[in-house]
Amino acid sequence: FQAEDGIRDRDVTGVQTCALPICQRAINFIDGENNERRQPFSGLFARAAGVLKHFQDCGAAPRDEMIIIVERNEQFIDAFWAGVLGNIILVPVAPSSTDEHRAKLFRILAKLQRPCLCTDAATLARLKNYAAANGFSAEIAKLESRTVLLDRIDDISIPGQLASASPDDIAFVQYSSGSTSEPKGVALSHRNLLTNVDAIASGIGLQTSDIGLSWMPLTHDMGLIGFHLTPLINDVEHHLMPTALFVRRPQLWLAKASAHRASILCSPNFGYRHFLKTFKSEYSAGLDLKAVRILFNGAEPISAALCEEFSSVMQPYGLKPSAMFPVYGLAEASLAVTFPSPDSGFAPLDVKPFIKPPRLEIARTAPISESRNPAIPSGGVLEMSPPKITAIPARMDRAPRARWGFAVVRVLPARRDSRRGSSVASASSISANKRRSRSDSDISTQ
Repeated sequence: FQAEDGIRDRDVTGVQTCALPICQRAINFIDGENNERRQPFSGLFARAAGVLKHFQDCGAAPRDEMIIIVERNEQFIDAFWAGVLGNIILVPVAPSSTDEHRAKLFRILAKLQRPCLCTDAATLARLKNYAAANGFSAEIAKLESRTVLLDRIDDISIPGQLASASPDDIAFVQYSSGSTSEPKGVALSHRNLLTNVDAIASGIGLQTSDIGLSWMPLTHDMGLIGFHLTPLINDVEHHLMPTALFVRRPQLWLAKASAHRASILCSPNFGYRHFLKTFKSEYSAGLDLKAVRILFNGAEPISAALCEEFSSVMQPYGLKPSAMFPVYGLAEASLAVTFPSPDSGFAPLDVKPFIKPPRLEIARTAPISESRNPAIPSGGVLEMSPPKITAIPARMDRAPRARWGFAVVRVLPARRDSRRGSSVASASSISANKRRSRSDSDISTQ
């Protein structure tokens, strides 16, 4: 690829392609009712390359880990793409004022090989105070020597040294909350991400005319993969609102969606409830939601009653009943696992449990032809497996083409355990298939 802004003849692959200055739309950062800033995609590459120079000056090298703890979405985007351009493994961690979350950082830190830290001066000071009081002084001192403070950077005009990545290189690591146990990391490669992004775009029929808006944190897979990587790769305008702003002013979410004619929104179940608790029709006369066609509902158990209530309350403002889009995903699959058909709406389904649980066996991954909409065999369940990337297009108005795979889950006859009188699965067959699954995919399934 050849990039503009004086950076030419650099080989970049995978997710790195998305940072090239060849897109025409923008990320819009919403920081208040009258406080917004537009960052064209065309300027993202130069900003990220400039931040990368500071990462490298603090000692970060390709395949080192870079923990990102920042409050502002704009800072997160700069740091994320700086790491991607340098083939540095990003480790996003949500900022927090509680000791519980600071303890999580040190548990994560113990699992990394060559960690660096990207944060701001105030956050670093709080971490140092916590470390001194809890026996982590040596760890924080070592980390501080490899720390970049984004609020102390005043010059990003000099680009860092780009490092090409292979499709199997790790782009970033998603960590579980770690509130009740040790945090568990899911390492996502470039091919993992491009596979899931392509699936998401295909599943919702994403078009360059769409407009996204999200208040989900960028440290969450729905916020980062669903509402930044997916629109960016597909050249779709999108708006990012801080989670704290939504919590304080939930009505601003749909007010901004109305003002910007957003067509794709998202929220977990609790977000819809939080919005309805403060909604007053007398203050919403100008609300216009006719442009909304997809309203993701995922990340936690979904209440059919709440979906119906929200759709009913918002219908007078133009929200289509078919817009509610219940989904399921998990970090081990990058993000998305199951989608309904767009415009199909939703309906509750009563499911009776099996009297005798069936035995399940996971068949090994089988390749199918190159297609954005592969046919799923009857009785099968689609599972995203790493694609075999043949080429990443130079134009980002087309989603990456990838070769897909699927895993069929077969329902086998139940086997009665004479010791306990219950139907159980064969541990040996499941273990053998798990071993095959690991060899066929680098997406964790555990």
